[in-house]
Amino acid sequence: YVISSFLYYLIELLGGQDALVRTLRTMKQTDPEAAEHLEDHGFPLNLVLEPWELGLEFMLQCKHGVLQYVVVKTIASVLTFAFQSMDVYGEGLFEWNVAYPYLAFALNCSVMYALYCLVKLFHAINDELRHPIDWHPLGKFLCVKGVVFFTWWQGVIIFYLKAHGIIDDIGAWTGEQVANGLIDYCICIEMVGFAIAH
Repeated sequence: YVISSFLYYLIELLGGQDALVRTLRTMKQTDPEAAEHLEDHGFPLNLVLEPWELGLEFMLQCKHGVLQYVVVKTIASVLTFAFQSMDVYGEGLFEWNVAYPYLAFALNCSVMYALYCLVKLFHAINDELRHPIDWHPLGKFLCVKGVVFFTWWQGVIIFYLKAHGIIDDIGAWTGEQVANGLIDYCICIEMVGFAIAH
């Protein structure tokens, strides 16, 4: 939910949604060539998404793109609980007969689209976040992306290592407890770094 919080933070820095829409419309009028570049999508998304007109549509598409991750993550959490209770979740297992790889794939697609939408918005308003007050948007943006990517991918990698026997039982701890402990330890260390960098 870091991504959605950062989205609303950016919108508020610009004076709210109405001010953001006015800013985007002004961009389209003052620099049509740059606006066309912002409205278009890169490959392969240009095959499935129409260009987003700078203004209200652009803002709403970015908001919806980010907020869909909140919904997908919530549904995935409920499904994880259900699959674990049915003993078919298989955390860290990349096998066809367990739910983990399918949920991981769906979550990965969702978070990548949310980050794509956030990048599009950030790219569109980056200059406005520097003037008249420099809010240092790049550092904050990189911290948000880092928090999302590091926490997500390190969990996938650590459970992949556990599933292939590289991370195993240590003393009284099971392999799963060791993997969860490593993830928690890494997150604690990373959050200190991100807090300083932010």
